[in-house]
Amino acid sequence: MAIGPLGRILVQFVAVAGASLGRAVLQAYRDAARQGAAAAAANSSSRSSAALTLRPRMTVEEAKRILGIGSSSSSSSSSGGPRTSSSSSSSSSSSSSSSSLNEEEILRRFERLHQNNAPAAGFSGSPYLQKRVAVAKAILLEEYKKQKAAAAAAAAAAAADKQANANAKGR
Repeated sequence: MAIGPLGRILVQFVAVAGASLGRAVLQAYRDAARQGAAAAAANSSSRSSAALTLRPRMTVEEAKRILGIGSSSSSSSSSGGPRTSSSSSSSSSSSSSSSSLNEEEILRRFERLHQNNAPAAGFSGSPYLQKRVAVAKAILLEEYKKQKAAAAAAAAAAAADKQANANAKGR
C-alpha cells in the first residue's frame, strides 16, 4: 500500500480543516442567533407597524387623481374621457384646492367609478381598480373629516378670541 503516508497526511489535513471549519460555522450560527434574538426583542412592540410600512399608503394627491377631484381636468374625467398631460400639471394645484373636498362629491365619484369597473355583461370587471377606488375614497373621506375638524377648531378658536377681546374691552 503505497498510499499509506500520503493518505495519512490527507486524513490529518481534512480532520484539522474540518474541525476549524466546523467551529467557524458554529460560531457564526451562534452570533446570528444572538443578533436575531436581540433584534426581535427590540422590534417586538413595533412588529405590526413594520408590516404596515412594507406597503406605502396612497397619498391624498394620488387619491384625488384617481377619483378626479380637485383638478382642472375633472370635466374630462367625469365624462369618462381619458386624461391628458394637463392632469399632471394640475396635480400641483390640487394640494392648494384641498379645501374643495366634500363628502357628496367623493361618494358620487366613488359610486360611478366602482360601477364602471364592476362585472357586467361582456366585461369581467376589474377588482384591482375597484379596490384602488375604494382606498382612494377612504383616504379622501378621512382627509375631509380632518379638514372639517380643523375648520371647526379654527372657528372655535376665533370665537374664543373674539369673546376674549370683547371681555378685555369691557373691563
